Amino acid sequence: MAQLKTRQPIGNYEFEGPYQTTERVPEAEGLLAVITSDGRQNYLIDVVYTLDVLASISDSPRRSCWEQYNRGILLYAFLRSDDLEAETYQSINRDIRTEMRNIPCK
Repeated sequence: MAQLKTRQPIGNYEFEGPYQTTERVPEAEGLLAVITSDGRQNYLIDVVYTLDVLASISDSPRRSCWEQYNRGILLYAFLRSDDLEAETYQSINRDIRTEMRNIPCK
């Protein structure tokens, strides 16, 4: 049986996820979107560029901010591609933060 990927549009970009566990999160460079859910709605609480998406979930100094704004459960989505460079990821991060100005964790 084929497992389907979940897709989450954030800004004008399509992230994979969100996932409640880190099982499908890559150990690779990319953007991490931290999302919280109250069971009815999902809320974006952070977007961060990182060299290791998986490691940044457990090692982020912004984790206390994620916990502060958590409305029930934390979910993780990511954007990564072998075709993107650090500058492009950072540009995408800025685009998302400009478009979605109410992201609480910075």
